[in-house]
Amino acid sequence: MVPVSKWPKGPYIWEEDRTAYVSVPFTWNLPDVADMIRQGRLGVSRWVVGGPAVQLLPGYLEGLAEIRVNSPGILQRVNPQATKSTTGCPRACSFCGVSRIEPGGFQELQDWPDLPLYTDNNILASSRAHFDQVIDRAKKHPWTDFNQGMDARLLTQYHACRLAECNILIRLAWDRVEEEPVIRRAWNRLRNAGISKRHIRFYVLIGYHDTPADALYRLRTIRDDLKAIPNPMRFVPLDSLTPHYAAPPWTHRELMRFMRYWYAPRIWSVPFEDFRGRNG
Repeated sequence: MVPVSKWPKGPYIWEEDRTAYVSVPFTWNLPDVADMIRQGRLGVSRWVVGGPAVQLLPGYLEGLAEIRVNSPGILQRVNPQATKSTTGCPRACSFCGVSRIEPGGFQELQDWPDLPLYTDNNILASSRAHFDQVIDRAKKHPWTDFNQGMDARLLTQYHACRLAECNILIRLAWDRVEEEPVIRRAWNRLRNAGISKRHIRFYVLIGYHDTPADALYRLRTIRDDLKAIPNPMRFVPLDSLTPHYAAPPWTHRELMRFMRYWYAPRIWSVPFEDFRGRNG
């Protein structure tokens, strides 16, 4: 199995020359970062902040720290195995912040750090020449993880066959139940190319213009029919300062029940309907 690289679960902080640098991944981390700066917890003389959360809410830390975004090498500092060969995305999904985090449209980079963990937002939107270059470089590594959810609508049999040349972990994104035919087509292409079920995972957006029944159908279809691993991704608005968001017909309790159950395969022997989470 390809190794799964771990990402920091909160702000990534390092110090150099009495300056604290903070990369903030989620907007709900911003209040804690602001408190940290106001209280002078690290005893430094200067703060520099950046990261996706700062790009989504650039005014939140204004006046408290120097704002710096898209600095070279930051991705590798946060995760030494990570790289990207493109920026932006041609899609404009309403739940996604890529167009604000990486403005300027979809662009192919001429060169990129030769590392095994690709974080491109939509690698399948690239030209064939660029995609071929990515695969030719990726297959030289013992493993390659395409860490973002691949756009199943764009996946061709050519893509699948080239991806199969790598020892790879692929993640497809199933955001809406209506996309099932496209998801199954992409799945079949990857499997027909010889990619193991164990090397294909699914990101499943929940809590956004769906219902618990809709989400349960997608998660169960992936696990029980395709025999793959589903990873539910809970929707939080792009400007939220708390991760505890829920919109009807969802409740926070029900969203947490989904997350706890579907990220714990050891309890899948218990029917989901009988699972009540930590508090019973």
